[in-house]
Amino acid sequence: MPTVSAYPNAVKLASDFASAANVVGNTTAYATHNGIKAVGQAIFAEYGFDLSAVPANALLDRIRFNVIAKANAAGRRTA
Repeated sequence: MPTVSAYPNAVKLASDFASAANVVGNTTAYATHNGIKAVGQAIFAEYGFDLSAVPANALLDRIRFNVIAKANAAGRRTA
């Protein structure tokens, strides 16, 4: 079965990130958020994907996203 890889090609909404465009394309760059959020609040961005490489009438058996998040003492999320 062929595999089609699609990477973000557009930032649609990035109200919480200062550099959301860093992760457009096939990259290992990071999007950063330096603000303070209350415990339980989410940070988010919305990306667009070009899926034109998926053949017509294809059967998708899996969609996988990888998200890595980290915080440190200077940039932690606190109330």
